[in-house]
Amino acid sequence: GRAARGPFQIGRAMKNRLPAIIDNSSLPSFPLRESEVVRFAPNKEPIRAQLTLAQDVHFYLTTCALSYSESTVEHYGRDLRDFERVVSKQYGQPIPSAAVNVPALQFYLFELRKRGVSDATYERHFQSLKAFFQFRFAMRDLPNVMEHILTPKARPRPMPVILSISDA
Repeated sequence: GRAARGPFQIGRAMKNRLPAIIDNSSLPSFPLRESEVVRFAPNKEPIRAQLTLAQDVHFYLTTCALSYSESTVEHYGRDLRDFERVVSKQYGQPIPSAAVNVPALQFYLFELRKRGVSDATYERHFQSLKAFFQFRFAMRDLPNVMEHILTPKARPRPMPVILSISDA
């Protein structure tokens, strides 16, 4: 029998050409929003080059290094390279950055949960992806697919213990 295909597995006939995943004609028109990341290059024409996801991640990291701390760039880089590796592995080849869609993000976030990462790590990965896709929207005029993913619920923070006068 035939093995069931996952959401990103493509048949042998499709190995050489990746199917078009984003069809702009079927999307409703959304009002334009000002992005939080326009500070990277205000009033510049979007970069229209066809980049792989790995190239786009590299472009983002080298650009955001100008305004983020070294630690943030290091952690975002690790998270985004992991995202690129997992999604490309599912396709069986490096994928175009423009081909990344909501199911790819959902698959990756589910993979993080399957790995058993802590809530804090999951939230950092989520924020890394959110910042990356906001950057792509602002700099490359590519859809911000993170807008369709629900933000994880905030972790409940324990209330501080207040000592009584006798305990102090």
